[in-house]
Amino acid sequence: ERFVGDPALRRQVCGDRPLVGVYVGRLEAEKGLEILLRGWAAVFRERSDAMLLMVGNGTARESLRALAESLGIADQVNFVGPSQQVERFLSLADFGVLTSLHEGLSNTLLEYMAAGLPVLGSKVSGTEDFVIDGRTGWLFEPGNVDAFSASLAQAAAAGIDELRRRGREARAL
Repeated sequence: ERFVGDPALRRQVCGDRPLVGVYVGRLEAEKGLEILLRGWAAVFRERSDAMLLMVGNGTARESLRALAESLGIADQVNFVGPSQQVERFLSLADFGVLTSLHEGLSNTLLEYMAAGLPVLGSKVSGTEDFVIDGRTGWLFEPGNVDAFSASLAQAAAAGIDELRRRGREARAL
């Protein structure tokens, strides 16, 4: 099975945090990653139970690191870098995140769903066609930090059983 989780690897990469989100893609402005980090900070800054894996590289990498530091969430964001084995990181996560400001049909979206991950996705072309709010994930308006934060808070509060249920729905779709 391509997406089977490895508990030892999860501990190595994420520590003992019970909630893990993942972003896979280019670290570029059009991906809305400042929104991702600001929303993450709004929901998790005062908590120690969550980790965000950022898999990929791009011109915004260092500015995103600096933003994570200034938001007080640097210890919750693991900039993994690029990977030829993205499925290793998808298997560690409980949900996938896509905060793109505009997009076609995202390969990452399809990978998240194939991995059985519910998706928190911005309402852009492709994503809004596959993410069914309340069934396979959560949708929010692109560029809206408050809307993303609300979706992220709902995902965090849903619990692992609900995340897995939505992930199964996503994979089936």
